[in-house]
Amino acid sequence: MKFHQFIPLCLLLWGFGAAADEVKSVEALWRGNPRPSVPEQLYKLWKDENKLWDRRFMPYNRKEADELYTDPVLQRETAASAMSTENPRTTAFIVLCNNGGIYCAIYAAEPELAKNADPAKLPNNSLEIFIGPGNDPRYPFHQFVIDLKTEKQVYHNNGNKITDHQFSTDKKEGKLKDYPWGPENRSYRRLEGNITYGVTNNREGYLVWFYIPWQIWYEHLPLDGGTDGKWGFNIIRWAPGGGQTWGGNVHQRSSFGKLTWPKFTQQQRDAIRSSLLNSAYENYKKLTAAFRIEIPDSERSFEDGTALAQQSSEAAAMPVMDQEFVKKFVRPMIEERDKLGKSIVNFKNLSEEEKTALYAQIDKLYEFNYDLENARRRFLEDKLFSTETIK
Repeated sequence: MKFHQFIPLCLLLWGFGAAADEVKSVEALWRGNPRPSVPEQLYKLWKDENKLWDRRFMPYNRKEADELYTDPVLQRETAASAMSTENPRTTAFIVLCNNGGIYCAIYAAEPELAKNADPAKLPNNSLEIFIGPGNDPRYPFHQFVIDLKTEKQVYHNNGNKITDHQFSTDKKEGKLKDYPWGPENRSYRRLEGNITYGVTNNREGYLVWFYIPWQIWYEHLPLDGGTDGKWGFNIIRWAPGGGQTWGGNVHQRSSFGKLTWPKFTQQQRDAIRSSLLNSAYENYKKLTAAFRIEIPDSERSFEDGTALAQQSSEAAAMPVMDQEFVKKFVRPMIEERDKLGKSIVNFKNLSEEEKTALYAQIDKLYEFNYDLENARRRFLEDKLFSTETIK
């Protein structure tokens, strides 16, 4: 082959590769109050902003879906059926955000709802969702599954109740299951206990919402774009059709789509950071409540220590009555962090440089529990291995 013939061929092959590697992206939309947590508001969002919902779902790869059948952790509806070709199931979603966190609403059409009032006769339907900040492959993703089959089917007609509605939000029912990709630590927090969600339906399909506070990812806020401005994201729906995916396959994070963010205004940036700082400070004050109570040595007892520990969280479960530890380690830590509270109250009057510097210390508040555990370890190590007694 001559050189002038080789160049066009390379360009053609490169074009095919680029098309194959194309990654979907969806932008979160800023809303002042993006939490339609009751069916009427959710249907209004679906009706009024229908054109903004993303419908780019593709059939899940049949071969790879069959391999998932052996997954011992999670059983999925991977089998295809004639029902899927007779009644195609549309899936669509929209992502919103505000100063508090991320809100996602998902519509999943299910024609069998119009035929069966008995939940036991309805086909299995579930949503498997992956989300993780930035492009750092070392940071574990969050994976969770929402079961769409409620124990009591609830029908709505254009947002108007036909029967009394019942939002399925009880985690004890097992409707939402969290599958973390890493152990919980000061850099990775589980969704369990933080995410809120709901499921409802009409005679055409299910409407689902979930809300995740920024607190889960406070150190990865997408305020400045860059690597933290593109988050890994995917929604997979498992239904009698064998599965639909918006972007990528299960466990293959390199194939996921991207969740991007609006160009936040200064006011929005301040609202997000201020909200998180206030939340962190409130959590910190609850954790330190027991350590702020002075009890004379003559009045201290084991029962007092137990009661004090119960007033706080896990942090106070450590020896609150160990006054040597409290005075030498805990009180200085508290004094340092209490100073942040004064700046948080005055956040709106700070310069951008001061706001950035203040927010950089937010982990001292959110992760006080871990700092306290480390301090306790150092204290005990000094007690055990030092030749001098700590006074």
